[in-house]
Amino acid sequence: MASNIDALTSTNLLNIFNDKPRVLEMESEAGAAGALHGALLSGSLASTFRASQGLLLMIPNMYKIAGEMLPAVIHVAARSLATHALSIFGDHQDIYATRATGFCMLASSSVFDAQNLAAVAHLSAIKGSLPFVHFFDGFRTSHELNTIEELPEDKLLSLVDHDAINKYTEAMKLAKYCGEKLNDATKKVNKILTEDNELKEFNAE
Repeated sequence: MASNIDALTSTNLLNIFNDKPRVLEMESEAGAAGALHGALLSGSLASTFRASQGLLLMIPNMYKIAGEMLPAVIHVAARSLATHALSIFGDHQDIYATRATGFCMLASSSVFDAQNLAAVAHLSAIKGSLPFVHFFDGFRTSHELNTIEELPEDKLLSLVDHDAINKYTEAMKLAKYCGEKLNDATKKVNKILTEDNELKEFNAE
């Protein structure tokens, strides 16, 4: 899935928002979770693809994303957990491990469902400002080649709540603005009390 998206970004094709998506490949799933969280906090719409043990490494950031009500969507090819990352056995152990994070969950049972519910997940995340996990059987569904009726991009775009997107991006800008004002206020208090307090920024990976 991710490799197909990566291949599309090397072409001149634009997404439904008439933008060119950017794909980042991180060293580990934990780093990918941190990058996803950071992208969302900047006001971007972001998504990621996971499977098996990789999803478990994202759990700490999933709690943060859900608690901050950010519109993330994680597409998961559900597979059994094993001693290595090459497990080809279908299972939902990885999904069950994330139930307490606060993410909404959608399950697809076919290629056609995966297309439709992927769109539903993104539309719902934008509309409700809530994160979603959209999952389906690893290998059985994720690697199946089938002929389906595609969702027309123009009709899909008509379903997007642009007001909700604008509200979300403005909220993220306001959060950054508040941080800058907090830093200014801290410096002013430091001058009065001859202290050297300062704000620290931590990047979770």
